[in-house]
Amino acid sequence: MSPVSRNRKKKAKKPGKRVFPKGALEALVPPRPNWFSAATATALAGSDALVAARGPLELEEATSLLLGERLVERTRVEGATGLRFTAWAREVADRAAEQVLAHSEDLSTGAWKGPWRLLHGMLSIGAPELASAAESAIERCAGELGAAGGVPSWLAVLGGVAPTGELWSLRDAHGTRGAVIAGYAYPDGVDRSVFLFDYDVTDFAVELPAPGAFPDVAAAEAAWRTSTGEQTVPLVEGVSPEVLAIVLAGGTVLLDSVIGVETDQALRNWYRAQRRAQDLIALVRDRGVHLPAPLPVEQQAARMAEEFTTWHHTRHGATPDDETVETLALDWVEKTAEGTHALVSPRRVECVRESIQADRDAGVPTMLAELSLLPEWAGWLAERAGLAEELVREVRIA
Repeated sequence: MSPVSRNRKKKAKKPGKRVFPKGALEALVPPRPNWFSAATATALAGSDALVAARGPLELEEATSLLLGERLVERTRVEGATGLRFTAWAREVADRAAEQVLAHSEDLSTGAWKGPWRLLHGMLSIGAPELASAAESAIERCAGELGAAGGVPSWLAVLGGVAPTGELWSLRDAHGTRGAVIAGYAYPDGVDRSVFLFDYDVTDFAVELPAPGAFPDVAAAEAAWRTSTGEQTVPLVEGVSPEVLAIVLAGGTVLLDSVIGVETDQALRNWYRAQRRAQDLIALVRDRGVHLPAPLPVEQQAARMAEEFTTWHHTRHGATPDDETVETLALDWVEKTAEGTHALVSPRRVECVRESIQADRDAGVPTMLAELSLLPEWAGWLAERAGLAEELVREVRIA
């Protein structure tokens, strides 16, 4: 045997072809929900009304409502599971393109105009996945339409809506209900508007009860005050990174996750709120603004427990039971949204109390001790947040 042959390494065996059991891959893909067909047909039938839009913002609003109403209908009928809103919207884009192509041989009928407008409207309200589907559908149809008459030039800018960088904020007296108002415009400053991110962190999730587009900040502020009843706290120019983190990272609408508590207004703006938020996130990153990252639950709870114990000893001259404080702190952190653990209101205290009671059998000593300490905990948070004395009292007796 030659030295070369003796030292040559054996070739590694090629891995065999991986074989999946029959039906295994199909099982990974959720089945197409039954509601898709009827909702798609209704959306396409309603697209004819979009032809009346006179500019980008009007088409954006009409498209958001047309698709959003279908989400309202299905959520109220189907419940909050397995809805797959993004998958449905992609299907709408595909079917709209099919209708445009089907009518492209005789453009004089105008039957293609509604679906064509719908695709462009979806460009303006769709987050990347949906906007990409709409853009692909438009590209499929463009060659067949050619230089069709009756197509306004402003349709070409629908995908270019972007934040202007203008930001304002509002909050109620407790801080658990607030709003971020952000400016947006189409290219060259066309159709300037603002988008209202109305947030509520009373319960365990960040909810966006009444998001929507408005012609200016005054209209958005008026809508928020009407919705919340808050008339005294002033509008502030600018938004803190902490508040931006709450709105942009936590909203159920923004996570494309339905939990069943969404308002009709939130569902009507489901796609648009996601798009506007993601555009705002991109702007914030481009400007180098750092959004604070949340601490791990256990670390956040331990920090709050230590601070509360120190406050309690200073205020009352006595140290509360360590186990009770630790349990309460962990419950509070787990039952409130990330980035909002320091906020407190009477309704939030009620929500946490109800959740603690639901988690434990009545009469368990730990639960009773925890609930007896909750008013002190709430009062500490209220004082820590600098709330007025009457608000501190409201929180303590909630």
